[in-house]
Amino acid sequence: MKKGRNAEASAAQVGTERLPRDARLLKRSEFRRTYEAGRRYRGRFVVVFASVGEAGWRLGVSASRRVGGAVRRNRLKRVVREAFRRWPGRLSRPGRNVVVNLTEQAGQADSVALQRELVALLLRAAAAAG
Repeated sequence: MKKGRNAEASAAQVGTERLPRDARLLKRSEFRRTYEAGRRYRGRFVVVFASVGEAGWRLGVSASRRVGGAVRRNRLKRVVREAFRRWPGRLSRPGRNVVVNLTEQAGQADSVALQRELVALLLRAAAAAG
């Protein structure tokens, strides 16, 4: 934790860079509803499930132990959340609930390839939404 005058400023900056809590799927029931009612889009590194959402785009991410250890899984989930947060398409399209499952191959993928594939699949999900 930083100490001193810059601690509050850096904490404020970090807070603005996060994906807001209301833009995330957090409950198991939300994940299950998206799996059951959603449409699946497969890629090499991720599988995206997308269903109609109430308000705005919301993201949930899951990674099994097959992807790698805890450090690798958490890093990949941060990469997915960051790509989703920076994707401008979610602001201009109708709301969707999206669950991203990381595949085993995602453990060996570099961040750029993972982000490119995710954005391509999100575009397909958005186009299907109408």
